[in-house]
Amino acid sequence: MTSVSIIGAGHIGLPVIDAIASGSVAGYKLGKVLVRDGSKRAATDETYTDDWAALAASKPDLIIELAGPSAFKTYAERAIATAETWSISSGALADVAFERVITRSLAADGRLRFLSGAIGGLDAVTAAAVDPHSEITITAALADTAEDAEPDFVGTARETVTRFEGVNVVSAIALAGHGLDRTQVRYFHRPNAEQRRFVVNVSSEHGNYRLVSMPTPKPGPSAVVASVLSALRARASRMKLG
Repeated sequence: MTSVSIIGAGHIGLPVIDAIASGSVAGYKLGKVLVRDGSKRAATDETYTDDWAALAASKPDLIIELAGPSAFKTYAERAIATAETWSISSGALADVAFERVITRSLAADGRLRFLSGAIGGLDAVTAAAVDPHSEITITAALADTAEDAEPDFVGTARETVTRFEGVNVVSAIALAGHGLDRTQVRYFHRPNAEQRRFVVNVSSEHGNYRLVSMPTPKPGPSAVVASVLSALRARASRMKLG
């Protein structure tokens, strides 16, 4: 059984924790769960802790960060040094100084995977990037945004992620392709929008692709949770696709 420790027990972390603990994801057992205040849970469940040392001492095989960019920045270096690490917070790499920290950690034989989150089709983006002249553009809009509408911001993926919150989809696409500085984004800023629409246009010598994602808004089922569970199942499978 693969021991999995989780960073974060919020609206994304809890469903993943429940799925592993219940045995519905075959091949895994739940290790320590790192939360901000372990005292609130430790009285009834010793799985929860706010002490990184306790998590590290439990010797997990896999650590999954599900708490957001701030938590990832806090624990990433230690997590990578401890075990195979997954994260939903690719947007944290928009911080150039932190990106260097991650690069150094991985050079020391660490392993880090950014999960796709609320977007699919990243394999097509990665394949297109084999062509050095390919173009990958992202439109982050609303469900009802007209195709010819003027965006509030146009810039690189790094600039977009630095300026706006909740856009890990943008950074995940960029990292799958040509990187944060070579990926262009058209961004429509609506902080309280219920339904977002992400459109990825890919043009390469191998072909053209158009990927569209409209994640179910809260409090509906989370596409990010689904991506974590599917990644766990794929990791445990003897047959690999993609």
